[in-house]
Amino acid sequence: MIPLVSSAEALALDRKTEEDWRLEEGVLMESAAQRLAHAVMEESLFSGGAHRRIVAAIGAGNNGGDALVLLRNLVFAGHSDCVALTPDRELKSLPARKAASLVAGGIPLLRWSSPAGRRALAEADLVIDGIAGTGLSGPLVGELADFVHAINEGEVPVFSIDVPSGFRDGADHDEPRIRASCTLSIEPRKSCLYAPSLRPSAGRILPIPGVFPDRRPALEELAHADSAIKGSPVGLLGPEDLPALRKLPSEWIHKGGRGRLAIFAGSPGMAGALFLAARAAQAAGAGLVTLFVRDELFDALRAAAPESIGGAILRPESAAAHELFRNDAVLAGPGWGRDASRNALLSFLLEADLPLVLDADALRVYAELPRPPRQSPLIFTPHPGEFESLSGLPPHRVLASPQGPLADLSAQSGACLALKSATTWIATPDGRFRVVAGGEAGLAVAGSGDVLAGLTAGLLTGYASRKEGIAPDLAFGAICLAVLVHLEAGRELRRGAGWFEASRLIAKAAQILGIP
Repeated sequence: MIPLVSSAEALALDRKTEEDWRLEEGVLMESAAQRLAHAVMEESLFSGGAHRRIVAAIGAGNNGGDALVLLRNLVFAGHSDCVALTPDRELKSLPARKAASLVAGGIPLLRWSSPAGRRALAEADLVIDGIAGTGLSGPLVGELADFVHAINEGEVPVFSIDVPSGFRDGADHDEPRIRASCTLSIEPRKSCLYAPSLRPSAGRILPIPGVFPDRRPALEELAHADSAIKGSPVGLLGPEDLPALRKLPSEWIHKGGRGRLAIFAGSPGMAGALFLAARAAQAAGAGLVTLFVRDELFDALRAAAPESIGGAILRPESAAAHELFRNDAVLAGPGWGRDASRNALLSFLLEADLPLVLDADALRVYAELPRPPRQSPLIFTPHPGEFESLSGLPPHRVLASPQGPLADLSAQSGACLALKSATTWIATPDGRFRVVAGGEAGLAVAGSGDVLAGLTAGLLTGYASRKEGIAPDLAFGAICLAVLVHLEAGRELRRGAGWFEASRLIAKAAQILGIP
């Protein structure tokens, strides 16, 4: 897992490193610039840089200083056709000294809004973005917003330092921000880079290690050192985390020992969601799956080909009151419908206090119900529209700044949440977050969410039946692993076959999980 930090944590880390190591002002800036310059010159977007015009777009603060020192390093490496563009406002003391150094070396320093500055920007082959960094506390406005707009109108590669200018914690979706080709992200990376609606504007995220010492202060220590920091650890998950997250059942286990899952799903015209969720739960290791369907659908579905449900048990919903407690966990919602009959049934499932996964229609029904206290694990898997039903917040607000809204809803409901998007954010009631940065368009297909719900419920069933950990960790482990496996299954299918339908995710997910 890769730690992600807030802007406040990043600024506190910078201050504390300077204090602990008694560094003179600007030492970290110089160290960062050397690594940034090396990374830029290694990038294919920079090929032929010795014969191209490089323009550094700087603001008045330290992010502008970073860009100026990076530009100097590029000049020293032989890339002489360089220009720095500044805003009309006065630079702060440290970036002002770096600017004076460039001028002394013969590098033009121009006001970006002057005729010469606009001409230099129009003639740029590559732009280094240092207008605003992690110190940004509000939207870019006025001249800086115009500066960003002028850069975005160009069709040249843009390298942003640390974060694209305009990125910040608590951002709204329509604030001015740079659209970067590549973000040179100084480690530890900033969590705002992975906000779902901001992530595309970061381009390729290239980590820059070695600027801060490896034995940097723990973020918990920083949280106590700076009252502006709210210590809610965020981690980025990737394929390298799969081995640690997987918990395989014993090879000697029988089907009852692998867990029993009850699924409440399907409605007239929506039986496909039921089958996808059931097969995915089996692929994730659930030993016995019982499908509780509307009584009016029971006879028709009982006549379906057995392979459609993979040997799952089919029962009418009216039998649930007597048979539910034979199960270790419950999934409700895929293709379920939202008529009045769902309210009473979901209330019953909530009061049953079995480990429960709610997806799709069940989430919208849940939003209208009283919420009894629960002791067992609870997981929500909403897309942005379903999250709006639960929270009352419009999707554009949540996708631009997900951490606060997810923390609030998770704490209020007691549920682990996975906000499904191209970049999925996962939250727990105790303030932990995990991010799975997908960007896999192949998963944007009907039925993909039903597969994810089934994988989540199947994993939760196995954990619950084997009593692997306490309730919050059971839910957290299940949803983190399910989201990561779902993404990796999509990536492998796209690489191998291009387009794929949702049902093909199931076998691939089972292969990645290694479920016997």
